[in-house]
Amino acid sequence: MSMDMRKAECYNHNNELIKSFDKERSPMKTKIRTANEEIHGWVFPLIFISVYAAFFIYQMITKGFSETLVFLLILGLLFPIQYLKVIRRSFKFRQLHEHFVREYQPERGRIYKITKELPKEGQENKIHYYLHIEILNSHGQLVRKVKSEAYYKPLHKYLASPEVDVYYDKQNKYFVVDGFRLKENENEPDIALESSNVYDDMLLPKRQYTLAEKIIWIGGSIIIAVQLILYFIWR
Repeated sequence: MSMDMRKAECYNHNNELIKSFDKERSPMKTKIRTANEEIHGWVFPLIFISVYAAFFIYQMITKGFSETLVFLLILGLLFPIQYLKVIRRSFKFRQLHEHFVREYQPERGRIYKITKELPKEGQENKIHYYLHIEILNSHGQLVRKVKSEAYYKPLHKYLASPEVDVYYDKQNKYFVVDGFRLKENENEPDIALESSNVYDDMLLPKRQYTLAEKIIWIGGSIIIAVQLILYFIWR
């Protein structure tokens, strides 16, 4: 084999590896979860817990255990406990989703429209996307139309096919959507949709924090301020 042929073979092999790597890290390869299943807003809690833990351990080592530290520990735990409730809620919805997929038979569904809406009062301040799905029988005839739960992802940018699986409970009151067919890359065309507003401009309103979020943010800020004050007093 000549040197040129070897170089060409190595070049082609390297290109295949790069394409394979790009395909694996493609943003299209993602898990589609509903808004209730998403875990979001974890950056601030992580920073807060890290700073709090570092401060608490430092005070334990340098000053020893005291009643003030016990008070700060109890006060500081209020914030992580509130966020753990949010995480627990998300996992509860994920478990419910997995239960439906595992226990019930899927019905054939076809997405005919995707709409986006502004968040309602008390909802996360993000654009909410909804799937409008036609449920079809084994003969391809329309049985009913349903509207899905909210999603945060702009689903029209991810879906390669309108075909989905819809899992109903025994009472046909609650359902989950699964079996999404995703694009291999973002250059693939979007699926055909009927009178959808996903391509229209939509501005989010000014963020309105819920009472729980206000408590978390204000409480967390107060705790950090108290820690810094006590740090400079005790040093």
